[in-house]
Order: sequence, then C-alpha cells, then structure tokens
Amino acid sequence: MALTAEHAKSRLVKSLGSDTPVNTAAIQALAVREPLDALPYIAMLPEALANSDHEAVQHLSTRILYRAPRNKLAWKARLTLAARQGDAEGAIAALDRLYLLDSPQRETYDGILADIGLSAQGRQAFLDAIAKRPTWGRTTSLKIMAQSDDNDLLMALARAFPENQSTFLEKLTDQGNWAGAHFAFQSFVGPDVRSTATAPFDPSFLGLSAPRPFNWLYNPTHTRLEARGGLSASFPGRSRVWLARQAISLPPGPHSLSAAMSGHMSPEGGYFRWEVSCIDGSRIDYLNVKDLLPVRHTYTTSFSIPADAPCDFQYLALFGMGGAFPTSARTIVHEVTITPAIDRGVP
Repeated sequence: MALTAEHAKSRLVKSLGSDTPVNTAAIQALAVREPLDALPYIAMLPEALANSDHEAVQHLSTRILYRAPRNKLAWKARLTLAARQGDAEGAIAALDRLYLLDSPQRETYDGILADIGLSAQGRQAFLDAIAKRPTWGRTTSLKIMAQSDDNDLLMALARAFPENQSTFLEKLTDQGNWAGAHFAFQSFVGPDVRSTATAPFDPSFLGLSAPRPFNWLYNPTHTRLEARGGLSASFPGRSRVWLARQAISLPPGPHSLSAAMSGHMSPEGGYFRWEVSCIDGSRIDYLNVKDLLPVRHTYTTSFSIPADAPCDFQYLALFGMGGAFPTSARTIVHEVTITPAIDRGVP
C-alpha cells in the first residue's frame, strides 16, 4: 500500500526515537542519514502543498518518485501543482500514472481528463497524449463525445480510438447530420476500402471492421456470423423481429436487390423479409422470402429511390415475419447486394 503522510510520520517517530520531536529539522536530518528512504519527503510534502510552495512540491515529489515511483501521494501532488500552474501536459502525465495506480478513482480521473480535453488551453496537450492510445483514452473520449458538439475534436478522438467511431457516427445521425456521418465513415474506412465498397457494406457478412450505422447492426438474440462468411438467422415465427440492419446511400432511380439465401421454413409459418426504406421510416419496397430451399438460391426484386422526396440515405433491413401458423424459420444469408437497374419505363 502506498504511504500517506500520516503513515510516514508514524513510522518516522519510530525511526527518530521517542525523545526526538518530529519537526522539519529532524526530518531533514533523517533524510541525510537515510538517503534512499522516501519517508522524510512524504512527511514534508503536505506542508509544502498547504503553503503553495511550488518549488518545494516539485522538489519533494521528485525525490519521492525517485525512491518510490508508485507513490500516489506524490503523483497527486504533481497533479495539484500542474493544475495550479495551468500545466496541461504535466497534469495529463500525473493523471496517466494515477489511472494505473489508483483504479477505484478512474471515473474521477476520466472526468478531469475530459475537462482538460474540452478546454482551449489543454486541447493540444490532450490530443498529443490521445495519439499514443493511453489506457484512459477510450473512456475519456466517450465522456467528451457525450458533452461536446465540436466535430473536429470528436473526429480526432474517433480516429485515435476506432472502437468509438460508431458512437461518433450515432451522435451525428441523432442530430440529423447524415451527410456528415457518411463523410466521416468514408474517411474512417480509408481509400482502399472505399474503392471496393459495395451497397451494402460487407455484402457477404464477413464481419469486416467498420463503424455503424454504415456497417451491419445485428440482433444478438437471433443472429450470428458464420466462420467462413454468411449470416445465420433464426426466430420462432411469431410476430415481426428485426434481424440485421444497415444504413446505405443510394442515388435516385431504379435499383435491383438480390439476396442469396438457404435454410428451412414451414408452409404458412414464419418467413423472412428484406425491406428498403428512407431513414425517416417511409418504406420504399420489400422482398418476401417464403420458399427457402436447403441449398443456396437467389431472390431478387427491383425498386426505385424517389427523386422528389428527402431520401438521400436509406436503411436495408432483414426481418423475421410471423406466419399464419407460427413455426420457427432459419436461414443463412450468403450474400445480399444492391446494384443499379435499368429503368425499362424509360425509352
């Protein structure tokens, strides 16, 4: 356990002897006699802090940490000193150590780090530290994402911690900023992925890494990814159950939806449905799959994205639909694709 000043003084009484007063002179004398002992410096540190003697705090904490690198009191003194001096870099360095040494207080430290990142004076030091992916980076970034609407800052945090990118995109879409979210998504996946991207993303359900909602969101109760690609889905055949969903961006005009699937279902029992809808919830079209075969078969339909409605972004979703006589249905979706279609109504 790390020594506190009280523990240090108690032990100093024993070291100095009962007839020697525990005062500054005695402590300093002991420091000379026992040069590798951190106790004298730990005992003197609170007084230096109380007197706002910054030079003494720096000197004492340095001596303590040289002898006891894990001493929390010294690191907290460094944090206090950095805060008083407006030293964001020093505060982050102290918090970085305390985050590891004092895990019960991590939530408190996350809050302090978030305040530094949100401040104009501390932002650059915070971003420099975040670039090194510190232990506290992910949780602190999430705190900032919940508090800030500064998209430049949030984008930098999302780049440093890809596991938070879905949270960032969700924040943008909740604000109605779908164009901004899609732009951020494209920058996250990089040019190589963009050049080979399809609609939808990851059409063969390989579990490709990319943030939602422009990647698949799965119902964990009813779906799982197959080891070699493909989405396994099942449901009891009662009522409507969502199974998978992804946001896409299709231009106005005709398109063709193809779904390669295999599986089992009973006549009049539960079946599967692919739906395409605008993000406002207005449905564009759907494809019912009621005749699954044990072997792979491709089901197709055509639909059109309206040009005279606010539908720049859409959802593609797979549902389980309740049948007239509910029985379970299961499927493996091998691939689902959307491609431009020829509008045969145009001469």
